[in-house]
Amino acid sequence: MTGTGKSRVQFLLGLLIVIALIHVVAIYFIASGGKGGRTSEEKSSAAEAKGNDNSGSIASEKKEEISYLYRKVSTLKNFGAPLDYSGVRRGNLKEIPLTRQARAGILVDMDTRKVLWAKNEAQPRPIASMTKMMTMLLALEEADRRKLPLETVVTASAAASRVPPSGIGLKKGEKISLLDLMKSAMIRSANDAAYQIAEYFSDGKVDNFVRRMNERAKELGLKGVDFRSPHGLPSKPDSSGTAESMIFLAERLQEYPVCMKWVSTSGTYIRNGKTLITNTNHLIRPRYPGVNGMKTGYTRNAGYCVTVSCERNGRRLMLCLMGLNGAKAERDPLARKLLDWGYKKISGRS
Repeated sequence: MTGTGKSRVQFLLGLLIVIALIHVVAIYFIASGGKGGRTSEEKSSAAEAKGNDNSGSIASEKKEEISYLYRKVSTLKNFGAPLDYSGVRRGNLKEIPLTRQARAGILVDMDTRKVLWAKNEAQPRPIASMTKMMTMLLALEEADRRKLPLETVVTASAAASRVPPSGIGLKKGEKISLLDLMKSAMIRSANDAAYQIAEYFSDGKVDNFVRRMNERAKELGLKGVDFRSPHGLPSKPDSSGTAESMIFLAERLQEYPVCMKWVSTSGTYIRNGKTLITNTNHLIRPRYPGVNGMKTGYTRNAGYCVTVSCERNGRRLMLCLMGLNGAKAERDPLARKLLDWGYKKISGRS
């Protein structure tokens, strides 16, 4: 073979070797997915997995953000839903003559949202100490936000010590737990305790707390509500609301087992067992069948008021009465009669 021929053969062999090497490298990169040794599909899966990891982290963070010390989020599918007025009985009931004495009221089947009876339920009226339901809702929401132990000790202020009865006789400088204040506000309907709670959660600026009460009412869609104080004592104008709005407000408080425990007790001790407080709700003391709360109220302008929650055989009714002329003579017997009437109605026995 001539020199030229040998050179040509060597050239061709070199070319083939280069081509072969290129193929080997290409096959390797295709098989391994290029740099990093992963296929594009693996990369995608890894990215998705990473995304899932991030989502898990975010979900975990969100879960942490909505974790509560005191609130137990309702799992009821119609919680907070609008009320259904179809088929409602309105005004004075012939079969319950005491309904004539109520200036306003409403009875609701909370499981179906059907209103069973209503009278002036959308008319704003003074609500007296039923105001404290919003005070307690705000306080528990804030305690949840701060992860605040209810055993936190509060120093009673001079302003709180001057709040008129009913109360627990707070003294300026007294050390008392937030828990005792909350119990006192909801069980004993203590005005000084409600004021001190508002003061504590607003850094001493009770007007700011009251403003937040009204803001929260708007956020919850409560109509006809105007809070003027954290306790509901007479003012110009008075704290006011509608019977319907009190139902929605009380329903919110039912998400707080600790509050439901307080409002369902006939009495308990505060101040390390030194002071006995008893429930102002005489449907709790003594207990009427199924009644488990919620809050009473009275001022001269408001008359005798009450918001009642009740459960019998798994069926939940809620009642609000406003403007009665007496507790033992009118408000309490009317509440009992309406609850019995309501349960007969939903069971088909009326």
